[in-house]
Amino acid sequence: SNRQRFIAGALIDMIFDSLGEEQYVDVVIGVALSGIPLANLVADELGCEFATYHPNKQRWEPGSKDMGGTISQNFAQVKGKNCVIIDDVVTTGTTLSEAVAVVEGAGGKPVAIAVLVDKKGIDDIQGVPVNALLRVTRVDK
Repeated sequence: SNRQRFIAGALIDMIFDSLGEEQYVDVVIGVALSGIPLANLVADELGCEFATYHPNKQRWEPGSKDMGGTISQNFAQVKGKNCVIIDDVVTTGTTLSEAVAVVEGAGGKPVAIAVLVDKKGIDDIQGVPVNALLRVTRVDK
């Protein structure tokens, strides 16, 4: 729909605001499940490749070096490419931190993260800038 394209456009504006002048995007990666439709729209608007990341939250344990998630082999490969990771919400940052590590492990370079809502209030994950349409911050009385 047009509304979804407007949201994708807003995410694209934020992504490019956070990138340096020399940086570009080769692949847009959607985090399953909710980040995939958004990432697909962003990739389409940018005219670049699309990939999906599937976290394996059930296998991962805090402190474990086995991150567990996978990048789908059915879409673009990330090796040697600048990648933007897209999800709907960041709550703790664990899934996106895992995604950054898996993309780097596959030879890709995460250059930006974009989400609709940031509940954590963070500027970056492992040095990758986080761009959010909405940031939720706690206000204590």
